[in-house]
Amino acid sequence: MKSGIAAIAAANTEKSHRSMNKPSETTALVWFRNSLRATDFKALYTACKEAQLVIPFYCFDDHFHTPLYTGWPKTGAFRTRFLLESLEELRLSLQKLGSDLYITRGITAAEIMKIHQKFPISCIYLPTYPTPEELDIEKGVQALGIPMKRFFEHTLIHPSDLPFPPEKVPHVFTDFRKKTEKSLRIQEPLPSPESVKTPEEFLNLACPTPRMEDFGFSPLSDDPRSAFKLKGGEIQATHRIDHYFFKTHSILRYKETRNGLIGQDYSSKLSAYLAAGCVSPRTVFKQLKTYENHNEANESTYWLFFELLWRDFFHFTALKSGHRFFKIGTEDRPKVTPKFEEWRLGQTCEPFVNANMKELLHTGFMSNRGRQNVASFLVHHLKQDWYLGAMWFESQLIDYDPCSNYGNWTYLAGVGNDPRNRVFNIKKQADIYDPHGAYQSLWNA
Repeated sequence: MKSGIAAIAAANTEKSHRSMNKPSETTALVWFRNSLRATDFKALYTACKEAQLVIPFYCFDDHFHTPLYTGWPKTGAFRTRFLLESLEELRLSLQKLGSDLYITRGITAAEIMKIHQKFPISCIYLPTYPTPEELDIEKGVQALGIPMKRFFEHTLIHPSDLPFPPEKVPHVFTDFRKKTEKSLRIQEPLPSPESVKTPEEFLNLACPTPRMEDFGFSPLSDDPRSAFKLKGGEIQATHRIDHYFFKTHSILRYKETRNGLIGQDYSSKLSAYLAAGCVSPRTVFKQLKTYENHNEANESTYWLFFELLWRDFFHFTALKSGHRFFKIGTEDRPKVTPKFEEWRLGQTCEPFVNANMKELLHTGFMSNRGRQNVASFLVHHLKQDWYLGAMWFESQLIDYDPCSNYGNWTYLAGVGNDPRNRVFNIKKQADIYDPHGAYQSLWNA
């Protein structure tokens, strides 16, 4: 718990404990992590303002590309493809700004040290996260002794703008929402830097973007049953916002359609772009307000903001709770059972559960309504450990976000914030949300 709060304190002050050289003498390394964009990325923007030279850096850290104890990949094929697409778009954006992206794989601290030995780094600029695995990797980099400037920029509301300190985040979402809405302050998104000046010698070292095969995956073919292929990248995120908000006005029906199962516009489909940092929550919010000011504001446009607050709630709860947030009410290493395998592969006695699990298995995506149903079925009907389900989602989901994923699983399992008995009647849910069985027929055929 203290390590996460301390990281935020560092991000709030954005000061290093060590002095830097004058800007004219500095070379900054910008560590992109889960912020795969050039716009509204404060670490990049500030580095370009403060340092003479900037080295954009991304590392596929071994920790996230080593199998889980179950044997599943920690980062599965669908998310890996999305990340590669996002990195390729980021690279093109940086090239237009006069730079490039140094992409590598290994232990992040060791890879940064390799660069430091060739181009002495004055300071590392980075986004910081409240999650234990990310903080552990950050500590490894900090041990190099290079000054660091941290920025907390993956939530809609900055910690300094909350109406309470992070360690006092309310336990229940409704209380969090009411308090934050009363004194809502959302910072304006930053523009992309006008240019990124990078050492000429470094530009010659930039490697090609890795391929799927480099991670042990075959190239993926899109399942024809999927109505929408999520393609990674900041430009793709911008296109999606433009389509969902301004071209189709689907945002006006979001509250009524968000529990849909088939099609590309029943929900915003922005979660993957937010998870990978292809777009910031602030940018989404600004576009939402632009839409409301020029078109219409209704309960549905508010509901997208409502969902962004849910996302913030899980992130700040993880910040407050530390490691405990991810391991509530579970064994240390729960065993994979035959019942769990039936659930994972979509071979249970419930066709509605099976259809959702097969869509996840074959596309890396599942609707929000589906996620609630399959989680309830696994925990309350099959009596399996929620942590296994959360790990399988971590492996498979394109839009995996550690705080949202584990927060939602503990919420539905009744062991996290606001613990209640949330047992879904699967057959009734299928009758309500798939009354003609079209979704079940599509994926169970």
